[in-house]
Amino acid sequence: TVDTLTAADNRRAFKGGVYLDGAAGLTESIITILDESNNFTLNEKILVFNFNFTGSNNVSNEGLFSKRSANVGGYECALNAQGEIVFITFKTGSNDVFLSNKTAISGLNDGKTYNITIVADFTNPSNAEIVFYVNGVLSGTTVTVAPNGTYGDASLNENLSLGYTVGFGKFTGTLYDVAILNTALTSTQASEIYRDGLQPWLAANPEYRKGEDRYASDYSAG
Repeated sequence: TVDTLTAADNRRAFKGGVYLDGAAGLTESIITILDESNNFTLNEKILVFNFNFTGSNNVSNEGLFSKRSANVGGYECALNAQGEIVFITFKTGSNDVFLSNKTAISGLNDGKTYNITIVADFTNPSNAEIVFYVNGVLSGTTVTVAPNGTYGDASLNENLSLGYTVGFGKFTGTLYDVAILNTALTSTQASEIYRDGLQPWLAANPEYRKGEDRYASDYSAG
């Protein structure tokens, strides 16, 4: 299937979901979202990533999404060996970490479904902040790696990939109801999305659904 990406004036989201089988071939097991206008770059912006995921039981060190070029910059999100969701940003012109954070909750690799909201506030990169919500509850406001050097966005026109990151590889599991917003959510809104579900919440807040349709290329097998 090919999911539709809605590019809103102030919110960008695509609906639906996909199972990613982590197949050996890279282009057979990821979703690529075209980003020709660099809407998903992070420098001097706020981006909010909201998604539901179900990983295979005990899966670890697998990439969830990224907009990153090796040795350039950008960001990636993954499930690490402890079952924590990590969000990592990179310095200009290198693979060195600029700023990273992770959920305060571990063990999210238990085969259950979780709703994750990540608020990455890079309006001032030297004072950037990464905040997590797990199932609508604040989790992980302590920055684990302090800002280091200069943040660098991925190469221009670098696409957003779901189910793969440079540092963690491919994800085996299901991603659905993924939304990317460029205005910070409040803790109440993050809780509402978890409680109500993304599509009902967007239906109740139609201003979040404005804009033209864009498309994501589905390279997942099956």
